Amino acid sequence: MKTLILAGSLVLASLTSLAGPTPKKASPLNYRATQNLYAMYGQLDNVEWRPSINNMVRADFEEDGTYYAIFFNEEGEFLAETKKVERNELPAQLRRTSSQKFKDVTVLEMLELTSEAEHLWFFKTVSDGQVKIWKGTQSGGIEQFGKK
Repeated sequence: MKTLILAGSLVLASLTSLAGPTPKKASPLNYRATQNLYAMYGQLDNVEWRPSINNMVRADFEEDGTYYAIFFNEEGEFLAETKKVERNELPAQLRRTSSQKFKDVTVLEMLELTSEAEHLWFFKTVSDGQVKIWKGTQSGGIEQFGKK
């Protein structure tokens, strides 16, 4: 349950502001998070650091045309990575399922979320003015996110 709450927080934070970071130098909010980010991705020039929900620290950057949001806890430990993806980057089964599921709606954004505990994809869609978030799995399962 805790993992699902964390995933929800990360996805909502990412979907609302992963339109692309503004390249600028910012003072890191957490030295350990900075060191972990550079260990994972190498030296980056365009990182935007900011506080995020649930006392997390967030690093946004763009690399090779892909936008990333990396989340760390208060101690600077890696929690998860979200990145914008295109349809052709989805796992084959999820690509087929999503093409069918979303054939009559507009997909505004797709994110891939990777953490130690899970690997999921999220879709932000709009139909008749209604925005919905969907969660997808490697095996092609898709369900509305946040609905029971």
